[in-house]
Amino acid sequence: MGDEGAHESGTHLEPSRPLTNGSTPRLALQALAIAGGWVPLSIAAGQSVAVRSNELGAPTSVYSLMVASGWAVSMLSLPAMGRVADWAVRRGVDRRVLIVIGGAGMLASFALLGLAASLPLFAAVWLIAQVPTSLVVTSASSRLANEAPAHLRGRASTLAGLGPVLAITIGAFTTLVLSDVPSVLFFAPAVVGAVMLLPSLAMRPLPTHLDPNVGAEPGGRGRFFPWALLFAIALAFGGLAVGRVYLVPLIESVSTGLSAARVTALSSTTLLVATCGAIIGTFVAGRILRSGSRSLSTFGWFSLASAVPLIGLALASGITQIYLLGAVFGFVIGAINASAYGIFLHRYSGREGPARILGLIVAAETVPYVIVPLAAAVSQASADASLIPTLFGIGALLAVGASAMTFTLLRK
Repeated sequence: MGDEGAHESGTHLEPSRPLTNGSTPRLALQALAIAGGWVPLSIAAGQSVAVRSNELGAPTSVYSLMVASGWAVSMLSLPAMGRVADWAVRRGVDRRVLIVIGGAGMLASFALLGLAASLPLFAAVWLIAQVPTSLVVTSASSRLANEAPAHLRGRASTLAGLGPVLAITIGAFTTLVLSDVPSVLFFAPAVVGAVMLLPSLAMRPLPTHLDPNVGAEPGGRGRFFPWALLFAIALAFGGLAVGRVYLVPLIESVSTGLSAARVTALSSTTLLVATCGAIIGTFVAGRILRSGSRSLSTFGWFSLASAVPLIGLALASGITQIYLLGAVFGFVIGAINASAYGIFLHRYSGREGPARILGLIVAAETVPYVIVPLAAAVSQASADASLIPTLFGIGALLAVGASAMTFTLLRK
């Protein structure tokens, strides 16, 4: 425990060394802990908050505001909790202790969400719940990053990129199984997430070393580079957010005349297809990064590629087209997730303050999930089917903007 803090104190530089045998399974278990932090938050924002707020009599606009407010708090708490984690590690605190504290807070807050009897109490606890989950995600992610040697960074990008996809899949399955027991819709995913933390907690920390070669990739010169990079990430995930939020309304708009059960089945199938695409995209991006490609250029190309399915979805007129484009869209979601984590691994892991930097990157990814629900709450655009293609077009423009900014940064 003390060794970890000593090595990260920044008193000297040592070259990074490979992990011991079996390092890939070790990294996989640490990535499982990252997913464990995302499980309750992902399924709550996607479904449980809607169910519970409806039970408490909240209109759709209030639900949208609650989701946006939750992501806003998450956006602020991610870098804040990352800074807290870095401060604690510099003083010799084991990251496992931070994960335990965050996990306990996660369990308690999501249990209270299921028990809240009034809308104001429910909304307040929902905002508070973002803080411990942020501590879990930043602590687990920075632990994986600082133990991943250079020759395994592409693989680590794959594993970390799978975290959000795995969280959505596990959370959705848990909710499906317990759909008849709404009182545990919050607590059950939190329990599942906490269990996913246990294998990582059972592993003793390896000593980590500051790496003088981190950040040797082209691009990144200048004092404004980190902020421009965060803006490019926010633009890329803005395009993804539009697609993820309005994919189901798009299916509903082209499925006129079908029963509600049939529309639900089509939506579920499309999301499953997109999830499979995301898993494939995550592995492909990790493989590209592993082969020696630069993380910034990989991110830029995949950001540009994401404009293709977004434009296609804007023009889609049938469910078969949406199935195919949904798979491609899922692919670029997984690839961009892995590429963004690859930027962190290749440029910032091994430096001091890794959890704070990672928190800033994930916060940039979160920005669109604040803006899109707010736009839906204010304009009620999701209720107007004629506006959905326009929204996908805007998402494509954001993706192109992210790519253009990324390649501009590469020339600096």
